[in-house]
Amino acid sequence: MSSQSTKEPGILTWEHRLPQMMNCIIALNTCLRKSMHLSAKTICAALLLSSLQALAGEPSPVGRWTAYDDDTGEADAIIEIQRREDGTLYGWVDEILSQPKDGEPARCTECEGEIKDAPVLGLPIIRDMQREGGIWRGHIMDPKNGKVYNATMSMAKEGESLEVRGYIGIPLLGRSQTWGRVE
Repeated sequence: MSSQSTKEPGILTWEHRLPQMMNCIIALNTCLRKSMHLSAKTICAALLLSSLQALAGEPSPVGRWTAYDDDTGEADAIIEIQRREDGTLYGWVDEILSQPKDGEPARCTECEGEIKDAPVLGLPIIRDMQREGGIWRGHIMDPKNGKVYNATMSMAKEGESLEVRGYIGIPLLGRSQTWGRVE
């Protein structure tokens, strides 16, 4: 699956933010064309330019992340997260770092439907993540038990960590993991 994906840096580039930047420029132009005092024009320009800077350097969950085993704390897998054209995020198991004891490829034996017994490598586990402010909300599947949970993701440590929380019902009833960005 990863060979078909389009790689995107963890920090969104200018071309990814061009529509928002153009809206800021149009708003700045409109603001400056109105008959305002010089001080109001200066304040307006400063606010809009600072918005442009914030948009340009905003960290994104897009990229490769190391997930850790809840029981051992050991690095368990590399998860690849990508953005669809509609802006939602999705992700899959791109690498398995821990080897099964029997030497066989890990399979999702507890999954249901068409992914029952599917190899964990390449398995889609993150889907329909939509941005709501600084948080992404959607669904995540645990390949160890095959269950799909509501989920949130948020950036931490200036984009170097991703806080992932899976839950049933409300976020208080769940568990969290911190994933590290793969360099």
